[in-house]
Amino acid sequence: MYGSPYAGSPDVSLVRSLLSVGRILALVIAVLGIVALALNALAAAAFSATFGYYSAGYFVGFGYYGIMIVVNLLAFFQLGPMLTQFEQGQYVGLRERMVIWAILTLIFGVLVGILLLIAYVKLEEVQRAGVVPMPAAPGPMASAPAYAASPYGTPPYPAAPGPAAAAPAPMAAPPSPPPAPASNAPQVPNCPRCGRPATWIPQYNRWYCYADSQYL
Repeated sequence: MYGSPYAGSPDVSLVRSLLSVGRILALVIAVLGIVALALNALAAAAFSATFGYYSAGYFVGFGYYGIMIVVNLLAFFQLGPMLTQFEQGQYVGLRERMVIWAILTLIFGVLVGILLLIAYVKLEEVQRAGVVPMPAAPGPMASAPAYAASPYGTPPYPAAPGPAAAAPAPMAAPPSPPPAPASNAPQVPNCPRCGRPATWIPQYNRWYCYADSQYL
């Protein structure tokens, strides 16, 4: 099935759904915690105005609702990376994080913790079953093999690969140059007439000036 990053498994879909729903529910509980904190503050103010002092129960409510708001907001931001970690198949690290946030949200919010505990159990089953991620196809026909066209309507067959191009023959190394003949000629003199450098003629063992056409 194109576009699905996992092999088909109901437990995989369930874990993904539990993490997604738990993330949304954590945000809802955080908002409800803010509302409950505001109502607790109004009730504490009314009680103080009536009886002239604050009840200790309201301070407990302040602390609980405040921690509940912080924990569920953090759980909301943590469940996004946890879902990504699940999609990438990083089960071991995900289970460790899931246990921590399941305990915290179970104390401060209950519902998110229950969902995370169920997801933890299902994730263990997924890991035991060996369900591994599969690369998602970039398009609907990205993984379809190329077939040769058939003009007669017969079932297409994979196109036969063409002959491999012959590798060019390596070029032969050029032969080493012959050793330069030993020359006992002295330093190149200049022609006394024209002043140009003379040329050594090994055949006659003499210097020759081509400009003046004479030997030195």
